[in-house]
Amino acid sequence: MGTRGDVAHAYAALLRQLWRRDLVAVAPQPFRTAIGRHLPQFAAAEQQDNQEFLLALLDKLHEDLNQVRVCS
Repeated sequence: MGTRGDVAHAYAALLRQLWRRDLVAVAPQPFRTAIGRHLPQFAAAEQQDNQEFLLALLDKLHEDLNQVRVCS
């Protein structure tokens, strides 16, 4: 159900760029491309509901980062 880490890696890269002090502007194209691959309803350049996008993004991040640990 996850994206095999694709969305999580793209989101992490975007956050790293946003926190860099030497960059004046950031183009989130790699993040947008990853989102479009796994959430096709957000692939077009149309205006979307931000709450719906945030829920879908959090769901994909949860699926990518969820780990099951087996304790013996």
